[in-house]
Amino acid sequence: MQIKNLGVIAGGYSGEAEVSLRSAATLIHHLKDTDFNVILIKIDKVNWKAHWQEKEYNIDKNDFSFQGPQGKVKIDYAYIIIHGTPGEDGKLQGYFDMLEIPYNTGNALNMAVTFNKGATQRSLKLAGIQISDFIHLRKDHPIRDAFIIQQVGLPCFVKPAEAGSSLGASKVKEAHELRPALRKVFEVDDEAMIERYLVGKELTCGVISYKGEVRALPITEVISKNEFFDYEAKYNSDATEEVTPALISADATSRIQKLAVDIFHLLNCRGVVRIDFFLCKDEIFVVEINTVPGFSIQSIVPKQLSVEGIAIKDLLMDIITTSTISK
Repeated sequence: MQIKNLGVIAGGYSGEAEVSLRSAATLIHHLKDTDFNVILIKIDKVNWKAHWQEKEYNIDKNDFSFQGPQGKVKIDYAYIIIHGTPGEDGKLQGYFDMLEIPYNTGNALNMAVTFNKGATQRSLKLAGIQISDFIHLRKDHPIRDAFIIQQVGLPCFVKPAEAGSSLGASKVKEAHELRPALRKVFEVDDEAMIERYLVGKELTCGVISYKGEVRALPITEVISKNEFFDYEAKYNSDATEEVTPALISADATSRIQKLAVDIFHLLNCRGVVRIDFFLCKDEIFVVEINTVPGFSIQSIVPKQLSVEGIAIKDLLMDIITTSTISK
């Protein structure tokens, strides 16, 4: 399929819209000297707008096109860089599948499963992959504080099941903090994850499909000055330190990178993902999977690509030219 008009789809319906737009700016910068007409498409719950040649156009959702100055412009390829809904949870993927427009991420099922932390952890556990003890609660479920604490202990993490960038997440140290933490989650999501607190090195590993193979990128150790790697720590460089490659043993590096690639295959991922781990002494725990990781200048994956010696433009072009329509 020949690609002429490439849409970089950014924004979204969540609190991560601003981060998505930063990522989109990076992608557009690296794609500007290609043969594509690169068109920024910003979406929110009210408007879907194409930004092209310094003008703004309404997107026709019937076929994902817009009326440009010389007539109808049809998007041939969708590069989805929305962190959160509807770009990271399978909704846009299903929409583009119906329109037969190829895109860069996993298919609708992969994205839906990996976006829900409870579904992801169950899938990993069934495959025999080590994860932290957890409880998956829905908003209308009865909450039994004593049972929760018995299962996961204190301190523990309480976070939304379907939100990224640690939005709505809390570290609970005392029993009386549990209910307020859950109320905070239920302000942004209908499901909560309560996870046992892990003590160890916080690590993250990008995984890419590139030149016909799936490969793990150098591992990054994340050292947060905050209680945990929350939204501020992720996007405020003064609140965190990132070390790439991580200062861990060659054996631990090899095991984590192999596990990251195995998970990529297990969950049928595509393109670029980032998988978060804890290394607790010699044990590896999988924390979560990000199927649309950030690509802004503050983001981890671009830094890992730099250490690996892979140009962002080369990776993007490989993903775009090898993408197919999911059936």
